[in-house]
Amino acid sequence: MLRTGAAAALAIGGAIAFKTLSTPAKTTQFYSPSQVGAKIEESNASAAEYDFIIIGGGTASLVLANRLTADGKHTVLVLEAGQSGLLVNESVIPTAFSKLQRTRHDWTYETTPQISLNNRKLPWTRTKLLGGCSSGNALMFHLGAPEDYDRWAELQGGESDAEGWTYKSMKKYFTRFEKFVPHPQVPLEDIAERGTNGFMETGYFGYFTPIGKAFIEACDKVGISPVEDVNTSKGTMGVTRTATYIDSKGRRMSTERAYLTPAVLARPNLKVAVGAQVLKIRFDHSAEQPRAIGVEFAQNKGGPVFFARAKREVILSAGAVNTPQILLLSGIGNAKQLADHNIELVKDLPGVGQHLMDHATTNICYALRPGITTAKRVLKPKTLVDGLMLASAVIQYKLFATGPLTMHSQDCMAFTRVGDGPIGTKVLGRPDMDTIAADSTSGKGAPDVEVVVSSLAWRDHGHKDFDVGNAMSITPIYLRPTSIGEITLRSNDPWDKPLIDPRYYTTRRDIETAIRGIRLADVLARTEPLASMIVFDDTAHPLLDHGLNTKSDAQVEDLIRERTETLYHPTSTARMAPLKDGGVVDTSLRVYGVGGLRIVDASVMPEIVSGHTTGPTIAIAEKASDLILRLSNASLTHKIQNGMFLKALRANAHMSVLTSDLNIFQPVPLSPTTSMRSLLSPDVKAEEVSILDGYQFQTISKPEDILVFEIFETVKDDVMKKIWKLHKVDEIHNTNEVWKLETVNCYQLISYRVEEVPYGVNYYGKVMMNVQEDCVHVRVFRPSEDKGPIKFHSIQTRSSAEGGAVFTLAEPLRRFDY
Repeated sequence: MLRTGAAAALAIGGAIAFKTLSTPAKTTQFYSPSQVGAKIEESNASAAEYDFIIIGGGTASLVLANRLTADGKHTVLVLEAGQSGLLVNESVIPTAFSKLQRTRHDWTYETTPQISLNNRKLPWTRTKLLGGCSSGNALMFHLGAPEDYDRWAELQGGESDAEGWTYKSMKKYFTRFEKFVPHPQVPLEDIAERGTNGFMETGYFGYFTPIGKAFIEACDKVGISPVEDVNTSKGTMGVTRTATYIDSKGRRMSTERAYLTPAVLARPNLKVAVGAQVLKIRFDHSAEQPRAIGVEFAQNKGGPVFFARAKREVILSAGAVNTPQILLLSGIGNAKQLADHNIELVKDLPGVGQHLMDHATTNICYALRPGITTAKRVLKPKTLVDGLMLASAVIQYKLFATGPLTMHSQDCMAFTRVGDGPIGTKVLGRPDMDTIAADSTSGKGAPDVEVVVSSLAWRDHGHKDFDVGNAMSITPIYLRPTSIGEITLRSNDPWDKPLIDPRYYTTRRDIETAIRGIRLADVLARTEPLASMIVFDDTAHPLLDHGLNTKSDAQVEDLIRERTETLYHPTSTARMAPLKDGGVVDTSLRVYGVGGLRIVDASVMPEIVSGHTTGPTIAIAEKASDLILRLSNASLTHKIQNGMFLKALRANAHMSVLTSDLNIFQPVPLSPTTSMRSLLSPDVKAEEVSILDGYQFQTISKPEDILVFEIFETVKDDVMKKIWKLHKVDEIHNTNEVWKLETVNCYQLISYRVEEVPYGVNYYGKVMMNVQEDCVHVRVFRPSEDKGPIKFHSIQTRSSAEGGAVFTLAEPLRRFDY
């Protein structure tokens, strides 16, 4: 052993070496709160305006920031309470991520006392940096099981666009964000399902230890088959080396590094403010439905409060803890809870903060035989040899971006079912779990447990001393909890931390799954070749689990309640689900009953995925950017001022200004003699467009005044057979105007009642409507023989009625001559 002085010198030298490993360049491309907003007392006159304000600079937020500003059409403000993660070595260097915990780069949350865990309060790290938890997690690339996404769609109860959340539909977003980089030591035979052109670099550049190789062989022997890739449509069952968010230069690949590059930060339509903590969302109540119009934020408690205005949307992307907290502070949530905290009610949505789900885990530790190298010997040297290993690791990382400092803590991941099937019933010798409680997995091909292996052993996430010279751990993770928690307010002070109550292990199924997971971990530890690496002699050591095979189920349950911690995967606190099922957002991630407010982060997951949450969250953000841009690119309402009408050459065709869009076809030039049929993509069936054949259009004298118009033909009294729309998208050489043809679903107004409409409903002829972003818009036309004015009305859905929806017409918005 080193003498005290030498040990101290070694520790100091190691710390200095670590601090100089990577010195990121300083950047001045970020803004302070005062640079992006007006002081609250001055905001009515001088508030800065942006098309979109994104609350939070986390995992999903920066995907949106990149995508929404890419075409230069929209201005975006991102408000982040922390700073850049690229300026923090502990975030950049893969093996150092735990050093971020319980520092100023962490929100330092903790749970309420957990009754089922011996009344312990569990620390809940949420990274307070740009990139959010992608800047401070364990870097494990995993997307969950395909069945998870099909289950998401199923839970929408037949709502529109639910199919867009199935695995088949989400697959394109997984490949869109990924840039898979092959590794010479891990040749994948089939990379057809991996993304290669995305922003997030994935691969196998993390340090891999002999323990990982032995773990895979042990899994194979007990019946968990080795698989090449657990991130494909084939499913996620089996054991594999862990793919990571570590780039080929040995650095953490956070969404900040991937999506917020210097070139993106330099975009004139993007501002990213750091040190900006959001206090609440502000609303306009002039219409029947409240609408989000801006955000209040500050740099510190007691300091000036700033306000910025959102012209289009406020996008809440603050994570599964902060998102419900901000909603509640803003007056959206359970009415009673808000009243208890003297918060003015904006919208009664009882689902806000409810249905909290998280992955719990229990670490099982074993001592290793002498001579087996573990990460602890390198990262926490106690001998001269250990110190030399650290120095070697530093040099290796600096020169080649490889070695122990690229380790992400978990060498391998194994996914299986312990509730039923051969592992649960044969290997563990336990009855089918369905005899205890209903299956909680997303499908029979999906796992209920993940088991990971590490060449580190720890307690309390590494924050308590683990005084065992050489040790490893096997950790079961319980993937499909039935214990559901909640997040509520501590007070109406936005600087107070929320109350987090996951309610771990409040169901018998969860406890039984945890017991089986621990039994499986111990079986693997006692299976060759892993068993030969472990010294099982000391069965009484309080930090080691060598005697686990002799413990009763009751003793294992006691161990679970004493030792369980979070895996930092909270989800579902503002979930996408029907309103009657406690949903907060619809299938377009829009908050129910509130205009201009959308949520994009892990809180919208209908249920937690069967694996790790970073990848699914990025995919959600990629999809959300499509949803937002699809609408916004054709909803330039601030440019539609004059309300011009185009006159059709056919008397039974009506044209009007429209500000929504759906499925876009090919760009084509428009001229006075253009036929509607010629505008269609070749793959559109002829019978679908027969009613459009022969339609022609006059030249638009002032195209800048109208960007979108619609054409429809009535077939029966109140039914539209089809609507076609043309949307101007560009100009070619300043001569030919380029348009895109779109198709929209048709709707029928079955029943309605009218308020404050001067002429009465019987005086009007055809009633046409289409669903837009925040409400339904109706066009009420006089009969064709009447050349009087046409009135536009906006309407709100009142209630459901058999065969259709019941609507109320509001005051006319404007009048046009026809």
